This record gives sequence, C-alpha cells and structure tokens, in this order.
Amino acid sequence: MADRGVRNEAKNATGAAAPTAGLFDFSAMLTIADMLPVMVCMIDPDGRYRFVNKPYADWFERSRGDILGRTMAEVIGEEAADYRAPMMAAALGGDPQFFVTDYDHPTRGMTAIQTSYIPWRGADGPEGRTVRGIVTILADITEQRVAERALKESEARFRRIANSAPALMWVTRIDRVRDFVNDAYVDFVCGPECDMKWLGSSTGAPASTPTTSTGSSPKASPARPRCRPSRSRAATVAGTANIAG
Repeated sequence: MADRGVRNEAKNATGAAAPTAGLFDFSAMLTIADMLPVMVCMIDPDGRYRFVNKPYADWFERSRGDILGRTMAEVIGEEAADYRAPMMAAALGGDPQFFVTDYDHPTRGMTAIQTSYIPWRGADGPEGRTVRGIVTILADITEQRVAERALKESEARFRRIANSAPALMWVTRIDRVRDFVNDAYVDFVCGPECDMKWLGSSTGAPASTPTTSTGSSPKASPARPRCRPSRSRAATVAGTANIAG
C-alpha cells in the first residue's frame, strides 16, 4: 500500500514492471529512501501524496497508509498548504523551488523546515516538458536555527558587556584584521567623533585616504589611525585587554 504510487510511477516511466535481479531492484531503492536522514515524499499534480519515506511518516507521527492518497491540506493543514501553493505551482511548471519556513507541528511546536520541490518528469526524462509530480525533500533545521539565534544573542551580550567596560577591548582575527573594538577603544584612539573607517584594516589605518580641502589626495604616508592617543593617555595601554589577538 505504502509503495503502490511509486511502483506505478516506475511502471509508467518504463512501460513495463520494474526489472528485478541484476538490473534494477526497486524495493532496494525504497529501502534506501527509508534510510535517508531527510524526509522525502512525492506529490502528484492533484496535490495528493503518492509516496512518503519512513522519516516523513515518523516526523508527522502518522502511518504511511494514513498519508498516501491524502492532499497536503489534509496532512499539514490548510494554512501551511496555502502558503506553499505558489511554490507548488512553480514546481509543477518545471521550476525547482527551495525555501525555509516555520511550521507549527501538532506536538513538536514551532519548527523550522528547509524544503526543496523538484519536478518529476517521468517518461519524458529530465529534459521533458511533462511534469508528473513533485519530489519533495524536507529537513527539520529547528536545532540549527536555535543554535544560530543563541550565537547571535551571545555576540550581542558580549558587545554590551565590552562596551560597558572601562578598559580597552578588541577582537583580532588570525589575519590580524580587527573585527570588533569597544567604545573605550574608539574613544582612546580617536575621541568621541571617530568615524571608525579604519575598523577592519589589518594595520588599524583608515579605510579611505583622507583628502585635502581642495579634494586632491595628499602624498602617500605610512598607514596609521586617523587619530593618535597622547603620551599621557598612552600610558594606560598596560591596562587594556586584547581578545583573540
């Protein structure tokens, strides 16, 4: 029952039943589909499921027999199906689709799903014009999204702490390019009106060469910060902190 739609598709694509020993073991391909770490299903032009692999059925916590033959709206809900309708239409028109969207799972809660819609052209082959269905590949990237959000929050927290610190702090990459300097560092080097154009330079020099009042460029000189600290302030450098370089 679970594999009937795909078996029929294989038969229609070749004009005969799928070959067995030594040529093409279709049951083995179904086993491979069940072993994949992603969810795979096939949806016909009417929007009904013709094949789902085991990870897909398990993720929706339903049997394959309960999914096959149903529409997307019956399985994932009207709202989610309506949102995907334009991408489905584009895929049925022959254009592969890729997108990431949120999905409110009945028991898992809000999840992030990465989806690919690949047109299935059947007997016409990959260059044919007749799309006989859509092969859908989905991956649950909720944990990745959570990790990315946590990293951004951690970076924002670090910046708040660094900018509130009275000591100079900066982050230098392995190529000696500064990725971050705190407010104390900016005030120490340039003062409160610093434009920070030199941030991201391996030498600490301004990103652009200053011009004279007439608009002409001055003679080349060694790269250096736009403003330099005075001798009295330079004495406080011993109390600064350099993060990662």
